[in-house]
Amino acid sequence: MRVGVGNGFNVRRAMVVALTAMALVIGGCATLPPGMDAPKDVSTALAQPESTTLGKRFEPIFITRVTDLNGNPLEFGGTRPTFMRVLSPSTAYVVTSMMQTVVQRGTGRKAAELGRPVAGKTGTTNDTHDAWFIGFTPDLLAGVWVGFDSERSLGPKQTGGRAAAPIWTDFMKHALEGRPVVDFPVPEDVVFAQVDRATGLRAVPGSDTELEVFRRGSEPQKYAAAPEPQEVDADVGAEPDAVPHAEEAVHEIPTETLRPIEEQDLSGTD
Repeated sequence: MRVGVGNGFNVRRAMVVALTAMALVIGGCATLPPGMDAPKDVSTALAQPESTTLGKRFEPIFITRVTDLNGNPLEFGGTRPTFMRVLSPSTAYVVTSMMQTVVQRGTGRKAAELGRPVAGKTGTTNDTHDAWFIGFTPDLLAGVWVGFDSERSLGPKQTGGRAAAPIWTDFMKHALEGRPVVDFPVPEDVVFAQVDRATGLRAVPGSDTELEVFRRGSEPQKYAAAPEPQEVDADVGAEPDAVPHAEEAVHEIPTETLRPIEEQDLSGTD
């Protein structure tokens, strides 16, 4: 699942699982039936990943303060955001970790230039008509969409990672300038374990491993099989005279073209 999300593979199983996870994280799109078009206010819908707040979904507000002519604050309802919990903190953190992979070694690698913890997801529609990148740090979220008002292609290879992610990165560099670098908070019911890359089971010495994150109690209990010992090539370490025709090859060198190094013309070299 982490590999599918990170690299955007169009493998059926990886995409189904990845889209299910993203539906839980991205507010507004979780209730879309299969085949239904995204809502017209898709920019608002996509900019509410609950993983940024460890499972809390906030309703967007547009007025944060009302004052009189002298600048005194007035009572006005709706200036404080309201939220509801829709995901457990541990689930939100696991999905955030997967979305960090998108930036670390997936389609959103451009955002890694920010130099701080970043999670996000690229997106590209058919025929590259639309490209976007929704990304967030522990304290700021932003989304970039690139496309035309009409049904026109952006051009070949103009994916979310290539067309939108660089714009997002440039904006975030300025928006976060001077702010301290902080990491995503880890909930108490999250655990880490070394797993075997090939099987997803607990790693054993000698296997190709990766540190993976789990909700407590969901980490694998079984261990992967020990890797088979590799056979050593019998020719490794053989003496030079064991190489066929080595002696003949030495005698074929035109020795009359060789000169001592001190006699060679080294003029003009750097």
